[in-house]
Amino acid sequence: MYIHDLNSNSEKTILLIHSMLTNAYELKRILVDRMKLSDVRVIIPDLTGHGKAKGETYISSSREAFILHKYFLAKGISEIKFAFGVSLGSNVIFELLKYQDIKIDSVIMEGASVRKSSFFKQFVFSKYLNGLKSLVSLSENFASKVLSILIEKKISTVMVNELVNMSKESIDNMIKDYSRVDLPYLR
Repeated sequence: MYIHDLNSNSEKTILLIHSMLTNAYELKRILVDRMKLSDVRVIIPDLTGHGKAKGETYISSSREAFILHKYFLAKGISEIKFAFGVSLGSNVIFELLKYQDIKIDSVIMEGASVRKSSFFKQFVFSKYLNGLKSLVSLSENFASKVLSILIEKKISTVMVNELVNMSKESIDNMIKDYSRVDLPYLR
């Protein structure tokens, strides 16, 4: 994991966590730059296997939350005003919510998986992502064109670029994570 810590002198902290196959830079470009968030501390990690942390093997959302938790404690952060997670980023936030010594005031999750176990989802995602990885290995340009039918072209290019360097082990671990969510008890 690589943690981007913007405006670190600000008192209020927000946390933004990207989805599978995107990165912190894209979340910054889409949200932070447009919203002009210069008066709050913005923490945006590149999850393991993504962005500046590509090449590392993604293990689990609980490991990602552990790394973030350790970072928060080292930086003296005990309260997060707002946390936003997309897809896999939501799983990391679910895990982070289990820590009692970090208070998160508000949370928004987009595309969060809330199933404790979904073999069907795991099967479908495995076929889809491993098939996409095979397509990327044949032609990155063609894979990007195929993806751009479903999503914005700029994001499809980012997803293909992320997938190029991602190991099969990382992909399988992310699929497993997204298909088997351990929801926290909310206090």
